[in-house]
Amino acid sequence: DTNVLYRGGKDALAFMQSESRRILSGDPGSFENELLRLDREFIRRNLSPGGCADMLAMALFLSEIPQETGLLD
Repeated sequence: DTNVLYRGGKDALAFMQSESRRILSGDPGSFENELLRLDREFIRRNLSPGGCADMLAMALFLSEIPQETGLLD
């Protein structure tokens, strides 16, 4: 994400990418706790994925709306 690169440089971007890979390849049962831990670390480092995070949150939200509701037609 360019916002992470802008705020933290190449090291911050590499950190975000490696942590994302680690979390996604880990135990699904610890996914939520790992994301919360990563969120705290992002706050500590003053990092923000910016618009990408907003788009991801909306995609996850919409993926939970059943097709039967007709809300996505």
